[in-house]
Amino acid sequence: MPSGLSARANSAVDKRRLSSNFTRIGIGATGVFCTGNYMISNERPSPYGHRPFGAPKPPVNEDTLKSDKIQIERKTFVFTLKENPRGRFLRITEDVAGRRDTIIIPAPGLEDFRKLLEAMAKASAEIPPKHPE
Repeated sequence: MPSGLSARANSAVDKRRLSSNFTRIGIGATGVFCTGNYMISNERPSPYGHRPFGAPKPPVNEDTLKSDKIQIERKTFVFTLKENPRGRFLRITEDVAGRRDTIIIPAPGLEDFRKLLEAMAKASAEIPPKHPE
């Protein structure tokens, strides 16, 4: 065993310390929650406050500047250009049978994103498929 490590990893003292950090963990309508003292792994208080895990963030005022959608096979992609107090961004949401995944691209990165997307489309057209249909 390396020096400085205690052989008492499962002692009653360690269990009491752990149970005092996380008094109760449960699952509620809003997700997983924890009551008691909220401590991170290095036992310093979190600088982000004591909002329980899974609690919703306060709403941010967002303005929709433009929105459009495209259907590709079974997937629907919704492109929404939005703006909030922190700036403009493009939100791309993929909807497959009610399951949604979203990515957000900040406006300063849209030109680089477009270039990369065009390069991928060009490569897809130029490289022959390995398994022709």
